[in-house]
Amino acid sequence: MKDRLLILAMVVLWTTFDSSFAESQEFTVAEVKWVKSSHSSDGFASIQVIEPDMNLSPNNIEKFKIHIWSDSDPNGITPDVYETSKDSGVFASNIYFSSNSSTGQRIHVLEEDLVIASYEDQTLPISYTDEKLEVFDSMIIRKTLANPDENQGFFRIDDPTFVRQNLQTGETLGDTSSIFGWFVLAISLFIVFAYITMKIKMRIKK
Repeated sequence: MKDRLLILAMVVLWTTFDSSFAESQEFTVAEVKWVKSSHSSDGFASIQVIEPDMNLSPNNIEKFKIHIWSDSDPNGITPDVYETSKDSGVFASNIYFSSNSSTGQRIHVLEEDLVIASYEDQTLPISYTDEKLEVFDSMIIRKTLANPDENQGFFRIDDPTFVRQNLQTGETLGDTSSIFGWFVLAISLFIVFAYITMKIKMRIKK
């Protein structure tokens, strides 16, 4: 009798433990979405991935890659998306549209192109029989609008390993860009000063 009670208690304990463990390992299905359903071919849009399973640490901003392609560029690009804040489980990035070739976070498009963003979710709920699931969202490139505000040309994040780019040209920016700017300014001031000095000397001679 005691043995039966002991076995029954062990079964109940194991069932409770197994249920709690399964709940703790329950994953979610990711969601991919463009902020807008359409955009111009010379602008940009934000792509968002809601994926709590990739929030691996509550103290860090995580990142991972997604795939974006268009009718005009079926190979596309694989940009990083970055967690919008620590422990948010929401990831985003700005994607730029251009008639130029794809590079970095810039995708080559033409008007009326369909642009698709996809993410391969490899952390699925236990109810799914497949080990991974491709999650998509798409948008259409509409008639060209005015150029986007140049002040919004950078997508900044709190990640020191992030390579700063001019996202419309794909060119990497370094500290030399600011040095070059100061150099051009100095040359311009020198030319103006020399011109004024020459004019003063000519008047003195007269």
